[in-house]
Formats: sequence, structure tokens, C-alpha cells
Amino acid sequence: MKRFLVPFIMAVTLALFSCVNPISEPSNWQIQTKTDSLTGEQIVIYSTTAIEVENVQLYPLYKPVLVIRNNKTKNIIEAFVVFYDYLSIFNMIKVEYKFDQGDITTEYWYPSTDGDAVFSPNPQNFIQRIRNSKELVFRAYDYAGDKKTLKFKVEGLPQF
Repeated sequence: MKRFLVPFIMAVTLALFSCVNPISEPSNWQIQTKTDSLTGEQIVIYSTTAIEVENVQLYPLYKPVLVIRNNKTKNIIEAFVVFYDYLSIFNMIKVEYKFDQGDITTEYWYPSTDGDAVFSPNPQNFIQRIRNSKELVFRAYDYAGDKKTLKFKVEGLPQF
């Protein structure tokens, strides 16, 4: 009986896996879903960690991250980059970025309340550009004009 059972299980397993589509490239995006226990708001957070970092003080202790936060209940989408290094809290922050080998875009983004992150003024447009790209190089200038540069693999952002 054992002689028949082992080859049978192997054959069934092989048949099942041969019907599955080939595995696509792994995505660097992490997905976390949170539900507010008081309001019931559902928030989905998509994040990817920088693969290269230049001139960020707390790296590698804290790794900078690109975040997309989707509040499904209120239909609010935010895109922001957390540097874990103080940029500013008083003024809009100059950023420069490019996707793949494209042109450099210069914008002014909103600072976070603690000054270590920047928020896109037009997250829908920024997210659409992410969807059409494989790589993002992102630079922000801090209060003293020092540049902090990050590189992200952005390919494979799930649909939402």
C-alpha cells in the first residue's frame, strides 16, 4: 500500500503545481491592513524600503521607506517618504525625483509634523507614475540645504 501511496501523492502534487501560472517577480511592497476599533475605518498601508541611501543620519538603524496609505472608508490616499532624519517642520520641502531613466521632477512637498517625512501634494499622480515604473530615485533637501537621496524598487505595486 505504501508503495502505491507515495508515488500517487507525488503525481497529484506535480499535476496541481503544473496547472498554476508561473510565479511572477517578487514585489518589494509590504501590505498591512488596519481597522480602527472605534470608527471601523479600514486603512491599507503599502510600503517599500529604500535599497540605497545617501546622507541619512540614522541609516542603517532605521531604513527609509516609501509609503502609500489608503483610507478606504474615507476614500483618502496619501503618498509619503519617511527618512527617519530631520528635514524641517516649518516650510514646504524641496524634493527631486525620477522614475527609471526619465526626467527629474522638482516639487515642494509637505513636511510631517515631526519633520522626518515628506507628503506628496498630488498623491494620485505620484502613485500612477509608480505603477508605470520599476525604480524611483528620490531626493529631499533638509532645512540646511543638505540633500538626502534614496532609491526604491517600486515595481509590482498592487492594485487598490
